[in-house]
Amino acid sequence: MKEQNENELLTFGGHLEVFRQMLFRILGVAGVIAVVVFCFKDTTWGILMAPSEWDFCTYRWLEAAMQSVGIDFHFNEFHVNMIATDLSSQFMTHITTAVYLGLLGASPYILYELFRFISPALYENERKYSVQVTPEEKNEILTLFERRNGLNELAKILTVDNAELYEKLVKDLGETGTKFQSWWNNMAEKYQWESDEGGNWEINFDTCKIYLVTNS
Repeated sequence: MKEQNENELLTFGGHLEVFRQMLFRILGVAGVIAVVVFCFKDTTWGILMAPSEWDFCTYRWLEAAMQSVGIDFHFNEFHVNMIATDLSSQFMTHITTAVYLGLLGASPYILYELFRFISPALYENERKYSVQVTPEEKNEILTLFERRNGLNELAKILTVDNAELYEKLVKDLGETGTKFQSWWNNMAEKYQWESDEGGNWEINFDTCKIYLVTNS
C-alpha cells in the first residue's frame, strides 16, 4: 500500500499501522451499531422472531396470492416458543445477535474501508477503471456520440455541390464536436480524472464506467 504521495512507499510497519487504524474504525462503527441494537433488544428480537407466528405478513401475502389464482390455501395457526436451556443463554443470545447485526449494519462502511486500504496498491489502470458516471451523464454522451457518428456518415455521401446543406453539416459537426469534448472536460473536472500522455479516456455505455486507453 502507498501513501497519498505515491512517490513514497510505506514500510511493512507502516502497512500494519494503517491496517490497525482501519480495524479500530471498523470495530468502533460496528460496536456503536451493536450497542444501539442491544439497547432495543426487545424490539429487535420481536422483528427477528416475527416469522415464528402464523399471522406473519409474508404468510398472509402468500395466502392471498394463492387465493387470487383460485387455490384455497391457509397456514395452520402455530407459535414457536423459545426455551432457555442455560442460565445465561438468553443474555448471550441477545449479545451475539447485537454483534452480528452490528457487523451486518456496518458492512457498507467495512467495504468502504477495505477499498480505501487496497486501492492505493492497485495498478493505475485498475484505479482509473473504477471511475463511473451516472446513467444521466452516460445518456448525454451517448446521444452526442450517436449524433456525431451519424453526421460523419452523412459527410461521406454528401458532396459540396449542395453548398447550403454542406455548410449546415459542417456547422452541426463543429457544434457536436464541441459539445462532445466539453462533456469530457466537464466530467474530468467533476471526477478529477488523472491523465496520461498519449492516452485517451473511453466509456463503456453498458456499465457507465470510464477507463484509460494508453499506447504503452
